[in-house]
Amino acid sequence: MKNCCFSLFLFSVIISWMSCASSYRPIRPDNLPFNNLSSAGDVAFSYRYDVLYEKGNKKYAKKEAKKGIKVVAVSVTNNSTKTLRFGTDIRLYNGDREIIPVAAQTAASELKQSAAIYLLYGLLTFTNFNKTETSNGVTTTETTPIGLA
Repeated sequence: MKNCCFSLFLFSVIISWMSCASSYRPIRPDNLPFNNLSSAGDVAFSYRYDVLYEKGNKKYAKKEAKKGIKVVAVSVTNNSTKTLRFGTDIRLYNGDREIIPVAAQTAASELKQSAAIYLLYGLLTFTNFNKTETSNGVTTTETTPIGLA
């Protein structure tokens, strides 16, 4: 019996170490060295490609290529007193084709890892769900085992 419990424990530890959940390292554009500086009038523009891969987010860089999204760190400096907006005052081009930036929330939802599937790893743990109720000064606790236990 001890050998069986130890084997199940070892199996669950190994599975948790080999899980597919990945960490994310923030990009922090303010600390990036930008290249390709160009300026037009009162606007200075520079960019940096492959920022996900450079920061060690290889899993997300692969998703980026698979989904057809390119995460680019961009620095735009407005040296004028006028307010500028992308799409109306500032347009981005790749050759002769206009690039339309995607909202940050859209890109994040396309590239994020789905957390729901990782909840299945909870079935491999020795966990109890405790429900405590207090009625008329009497506390009752109902315990329900979750997972292998």
